Parts: sequence; structure tokens; C-alpha cells
Amino acid sequence: MKYTKFNPTNALGKFGKQITESTGVKDSGKLQMIANICAITESLAGEQARSGIQFMNESYGATTPAQMPNMGGFRNPSDPTGAVGQTLDGNYKTGSDFSTAKLGIAMNVAAQTVALDLVATIPIDMPLVNYGFMDIVYAGGQIGSAQNKISYVAIDGGTIGETLDYSKLIKGQPIFLAASTGFGFLADGLALRGVYMGKSRVNAKVIIKVLEVGALTAATGAFVADTTSSVADVITTHAQHSLITGVASTATIAEALHIGAKAVASEVSALDNHIQAASTVDQVTAEPDTREVAEQGTTSRIGMRFFTKQVVPREYAIEGEATRHMITDLGAYGIDVYAELFKAAQNELTQSINKNIAQTLFRLGVTSASSLKVSKGADLNLYIANSISANKALSAFKFMSSETGEFKDILGNDKTAVFGAIPNSETNSSAENQLTRVRKIQSKLLASQSLISNISRRGKGDFAIVNPQIEAALIDSVTVPTTHANTINSGTQSLYYLGKLVGLDIYVDPNMDWNDTRVLIGRKGNANDSGLKFMPYDLVSTVSTVPEGTMGLKFLVASRYALLPAGFHPEVNYLTIALESDFGQGFM
Repeated sequence: MKYTKFNPTNALGKFGKQITESTGVKDSGKLQMIANICAITESLAGEQARSGIQFMNESYGATTPAQMPNMGGFRNPSDPTGAVGQTLDGNYKTGSDFSTAKLGIAMNVAAQTVALDLVATIPIDMPLVNYGFMDIVYAGGQIGSAQNKISYVAIDGGTIGETLDYSKLIKGQPIFLAASTGFGFLADGLALRGVYMGKSRVNAKVIIKVLEVGALTAATGAFVADTTSSVADVITTHAQHSLITGVASTATIAEALHIGAKAVASEVSALDNHIQAASTVDQVTAEPDTREVAEQGTTSRIGMRFFTKQVVPREYAIEGEATRHMITDLGAYGIDVYAELFKAAQNELTQSINKNIAQTLFRLGVTSASSLKVSKGADLNLYIANSISANKALSAFKFMSSETGEFKDILGNDKTAVFGAIPNSETNSSAENQLTRVRKIQSKLLASQSLISNISRRGKGDFAIVNPQIEAALIDSVTVPTTHANTINSGTQSLYYLGKLVGLDIYVDPNMDWNDTRVLIGRKGNANDSGLKFMPYDLVSTVSTVPEGTMGLKFLVASRYALLPAGFHPEVNYLTIALESDFGQGFM
């Protein structure tokens, strides 16, 4: 989808050489990305110039932001707040955005924001854009239709994906979704009759082949189908639901698995969850149809759904100021106050963007890790202690008490309880030493790479973010001959590149606490994949003025961008794991 009006080829031709000379960037992909950002910055500056705005010639006085006209919140054309048009609405605020573009700072911020190497970048040149994404689903009907019922549904909500006992569900067995008055207590009412087809490979939703909808009698399990109710009716009619297993249409109830409140039925994505039997005539048998069966036609259906998401850039802004005497007297020592303040503001923006992207990546990784725990039983967290030590709860890991440590998903929910106690990986302490213990970290990185490939089906993880303690442990782990190629080096910047190890580009975030030993493994992907997207709008804008009281120097530097987890299941490209060692001072 196109989000800009400029020509990328022209942008690269105009700014490419200058970017390389100024920043040293030569990588074609990153060079094009920075050139695009410069083109947008120049365009926004051109709009300002054409409007005839000259900040330095304005009389600013004591005006505050609250006294000036402003843009107000974003409103869609259909916004009903204005009865005769939103521009005549008394609550509608008009105004303009003013900025003085600084191409040099925009180049440096784009080049030095290392986190941009970890996510796909989609520059935008409008303050509001629509991001579109498409999915292919198993169709055959609609969730809300009584006559044309959908072929497969994924059930989510309540305890599904958390505490539901999947061991009691067998693929191909009859199953009901029915009303429940509480844990394990059924109620009369609408029910869905179908076949259990498995759980989602991504997030452990229960996938059911829909046969019919009707009324279920809780006491006997008797089911009477009707043609006036839909799958949506079953979901919305009841506050709580249970899955009833091991029954036919009129058999007695074998077992009820309570799934709690807030049940949701959705289409099953054919791209994320392939159902082998869906392409056969009966949609149950996994083997291909014989000729005599195939001649009868097929009831298999797939369909398409398309979604758009509005993207609105947000802003970081910082002011710099100095007195007349600072400018004059420090200049006598050869210090350019204006340049130094701009460098500090540039560093502030770079670090803020890096932290924002890194935290979002870690939270997406936790979302993925907790889903994989319940959908696949996968747990790549590492706990090392004396072999006689008991297992340790993830919530008791040292990173949870550090200032930067957390184990929250993208919605801000703590997910440590999903993992419970992490098994002690050491079974024979006499056979272990410092090298073998830190070497286990490499094994976890390898497994994480492969797990991302398995769940995303688009490729292995290609980067990792670690803290300084794990950085030291990784360097220690390659101090002897190893079968894994590496190019480990070091740096001192914010979120700096360490080197390549086991096929991963390792980045170190020095802002993470020493005991915050979480590791984020991810796959960058491209603009067309699902995943986290960085969408810069006005990456760097500046406003300079002369304060009335001091007649010194004052300016503002701001960065506006959107950070969008885009597409279906963007989290599958990332995985967050926690590492813990109870030997000495941790891993070092």
C-alpha cells in the first residue's frame, strides 16, 4: 500500500551521496529509508516556506501554547459532533503545524537510531494514514448468519489459552459450545454443535467445524437443531460458556470444560492455521477425495477479509535554551553553544525512540511467548542453579525486581503466571563450569530462532537485544574455539550493535539494568509482512526563537512518528525469554 506522495528514486538520487558523506551509511536499504525521511522533511519545510512564515520575524511576546489556535484531535469526515459541519462546531479547533526543517538533524537521528535496524520502516508524509492488511479465511458462510453458517470458527476468551485442559480434547471428536452458569455447571440454552479440529498454532484458540446451531438441554445433553439461530447468537446470548466433549447429537454429557466469560467467535485464518481436512468433501477426512466422491462437488470455501487501521503519529519534543552570556563567553573558549545543544537534543530524541521501540518489541515478544506456552507447550526461559536446587517461579527471577525489568504483553498484562516454575536446567553440577553454563545461552538463542521460523512461517529470527550482563556472557562463551561463526565486538552507544552470533545480529541495550537478563529475539521482515512498523512522519522538526525576557537562545526539537504492530499476529515475529543464574553474581 502507498503511504507517501514523493518519488523514492528521486529522493535517493538527491540525498544519497550527502547522507553517506554525513553519516557513513552505505547499506542500500537504510540509505533509501533515510533518503525517504529527508524527502518528507524537505516537503514539510517547503509547505512552511510557501506559507510565508518567518519565525524570527514574528513578535512572540508572552504567548503560551494554550493561547494559540491549534489543530485539536483528529476527526473523521463523518464525525457527528458538528450538526452543520465540523468546521462550524464550537468545539472544533482550527490552526496549523509550523516547523523549520533541519535536514542534517533528520539524517543523524535516522542514522543513529539503531532500533530502526530492527523494524521495517514505512515513511509517511501525511498526519493521518490508513494502514491496510488482508487475510484469507475459511468461509462457507457468516458468523452472524442463521441460514448460511460459517464452516469453521475459532473460540477465544475466558480461560482459553490460559488454563483450559487441552488434553481432554481430541481432534475429530464431537463437541458443543453451550451455556454455563459457572465453573462446570451447564445451563439450558442455545448451543453450537460441531467437531473439534484442534487449537490455533498461534494463540491456542479452539477451532471448531460448525455443524449446526440449536437448543441444548443441560440435564440430558439432548440437542435439537434449528435454522433460526447463528453462531453469533450462541456467543452473545450467554454470559458464560463451556465446551462439552465426547457427545453425539442426543447423547449424555461426557465432560464440560468451563471457558468463562467474554467468549468470542472469529473466522479461522487459512494463512495462520491450515486445516488439512478443510479441502475434502466431508471436511473431516484428511485423505484426498476419491474420484466418485469428488464428482459430487465440494463444500469447501475460502474467503477474504480486509481491514484498515488509522495511524496517527505521536511526538517527542525537547527544548534547548541558553543565555546571551553563555553564548558569548563559551564562544570565547571555542564552544558553539547552539551546536552543542542541538547535539544534546538529537541524542535525546534518538534514545527516546530507541527505548520506545525496544520496549514495544519486548512486549510483543512476551505476547508471543505466553501464547506459545499454551498452544505448543514451548518454554525457552533458562534457569541455572545447583542441581539440588528446586525449580524457580518466573515471577521470582531477579529481573522482575530490577528497574527496567517486566514480563508484560503488548496490552500491559503481566504474563509470569502463564509459565509458573521454570525447571532447573542443571542436573549434574560436578560436570558443569562457567563456560558450559554461559554456552547454554547460545542454545536458547538457536532454539528461539527456530521457534520464530516455525510460528511465523516466514523465516528465522535474525536479531537479538540483550543487556550488558548477557553481553559479557556471550563474549565469554566465544573465548574458546566454537563451531559457531561470530564477529563479536563492542560499543558504547545507546542500543549498540555488538556483532553476529549463531546467525543473529546481537544488539546491546545499556539502559537495561544489570540484572534485567531478559532477551528479545526477533525477525525484522519487510514493509509487507506482519510485524512492528516504524512510520516516521516529521522525524525531526525545529522551532527557534529569542526569549523576550533574556534575549538569549531558545529552540524546540521534536520528532513525530507512529509505531504500529501491523497485520494479523504481528507478535509471531518476536520472542522474549528470561535468563536466570543463581551461581555467584549471575552469569558473570
